[in-house]
Amino acid sequence: MSEPLLNSGVEEPARPRWRWRRRYGCLAWVVLGLIFATVAIISNIGPNDGPSLSDKLVDAKIACQDQVKSHLKSPSTAVFDTSASGTGPFTVTGSVDSENSLGATTQSGFRCTVRVTDKEETRSTLDSLG
Repeated sequence: MSEPLLNSGVEEPARPRWRWRRRYGCLAWVVLGLIFATVAIISNIGPNDGPSLSDKLVDAKIACQDQVKSHLKSPSTAVFDTSASGTGPFTVTGSVDSENSLGATTQSGFRCTVRVTDKEETRSTLDSLG
């Protein structure tokens, strides 16, 4: 009987022990990074709650100022001091300094009622000017 060859004199090439861990370990980190990025993006995407209350207040002021300007002789000279209140419909009050037809600066008070919808549409009614 012949003895099994334990050492035939030919050495096997050394196998890198950690090669698969290095290769797949990097892949695992890339996959985890992609999952994290996807979750972060999805968490920021949600139902649009529409404009905030402060945005609606600004829209109400602008709508009222446009309404007042349409009644002025020289709307390009208008300087507004306005405030808005309410949660909808909004009440916008204030004063406007503008030139009259003679070129003199006059001050007038005004009051508007403004409705701002979620579609960012505004409907303003000029209640008083004078």
